[in-house]
Amino acid sequence: MLSFVTASGAGRILRAFLGAAVLLVVLVSFTVVDSTLTAAGAAPAAAPCDPGEDPYECEYLELYGEKSYRGDPVLVPKPAADTCVDLDAPVVRATSSVYNGQDMAVLFYAGAGCTGSSYRFGSYSGARDLTTTGLADSVSVKFVTDVCDSQPFVVCLYKDAEFLGDFLAYPRQAVNACLQLPAEFQQQVSSLMNNLQDVGSTRRQDVLIFSNTNCTGNAHRQNAWTGHPDLSYTTMDNQARSIKFVIDPCRSQQICLWTDVLYDGAAQVIGFQPTNTCTTLNSAVRGQVSSIRQSLYYPDQDVLLYTGDNCTGTSKRFDAGTSISRLSEVSFDNQARSVKFLLQDP
Repeated sequence: MLSFVTASGAGRILRAFLGAAVLLVVLVSFTVVDSTLTAAGAAPAAAPCDPGEDPYECEYLELYGEKSYRGDPVLVPKPAADTCVDLDAPVVRATSSVYNGQDMAVLFYAGAGCTGSSYRFGSYSGARDLTTTGLADSVSVKFVTDVCDSQPFVVCLYKDAEFLGDFLAYPRQAVNACLQLPAEFQQQVSSLMNNLQDVGSTRRQDVLIFSNTNCTGNAHRQNAWTGHPDLSYTTMDNQARSIKFVIDPCRSQQICLWTDVLYDGAAQVIGFQPTNTCTTLNSAVRGQVSSIRQSLYYPDQDVLLYTGDNCTGTSKRFDAGTSISRLSEVSFDNQARSVKFLLQDP
């Protein structure tokens, strides 16, 4: 297992929301600070830019004297990796706010020269209210490579919401591998980012975190190339004790049926079929289906799942584009034994 543990960290805003987040912060006036190396004198500052004119060209750590990104910020340009900057004014936990608008992680330190206790902000992350984080009053900051941003083939588990705090990074694992979280991360994960994307012909991997060891108990599934900033909106905040790496067999224009919730377990995958075709499910999933992804679209083809073989018994319709991670929510868990394919849309 390849793992990386940093000093406590603060959150990262999903890149999907980066454009909107930056554009919402209109800076009327700001101060640009030289990045000063504690060991080697002055480092060259990044070329100034106007974030109101071209926000995507601005690579700054933004330090606000007030909560909620209010007031005129001090902008620290992105320096070289492993640069330590002593701040002219402290970042105060009770009153300040921070937005890290560049692609390196930063560690805020309580002591000058990047010494003492520290707290981590990932790339493109921020906190409007530092009292909700583990940050102490800080007088220096160090810029470091953000493993979870710079390495696209890892899944990162964070101790704090919004991708903040200490984190654990796993590379791609063997399919269905189940790993126990280290003791210091047991039941302490509050957000996660899954960057296990496709590599050539190698399929992307989804992950499931489980509330018990050996990948048992309650679970939360995180699809590849997605993240969850706050697990308190699920049942898995500060619950994870193990993690499983799986491949989603379901591609576009297929219906996929799994024996477990959260699209896990044994699966049967079926493509488009002629109208009124009835298929009895194979023995691995028959009568055991607990989740479904119905991706028979373009053209759309709806299906009926039946409680009996040969499309007999009670049925339930699933329209094209339907995904249900727990069929118990629609009172059809462990009931489907056959499937009928309806007329395709013209």
